[in-house]
Amino acid sequence: MKIGQIMTMTKDFEIECALGGDIKKVKKGDEGFINSKSQITYISGEARGMILGLSDVEVESYANEDIAYLIFKSLNSECGLNEICSDYNRDKKIS
Repeated sequence: MKIGQIMTMTKDFEIECALGGDIKKVKKGDEGFINSKSQITYISGEARGMILGLSDVEVESYANEDIAYLIFKSLNSECGLNEICSDYNRDKKIS
């Protein structure tokens, strides 16, 4: 695994919150990324924002394209970067 690598879940499962014990459903197709501490941070679905430790993952290097995608997606959400790019004839679109 690489730091910043985006993972798409392949099956449905549930995770329990450490504080409060709430149970969140992670569905097939939900996404998360790997951080430097071998944890996954969910970025879509009901578990968005939750962090889950992974015991069998060894972090090797960086997933540069995935990290750039996450930064662009965040900037687009906050600043409307798609509109700025279209003003300068850039065709990059983020959903």
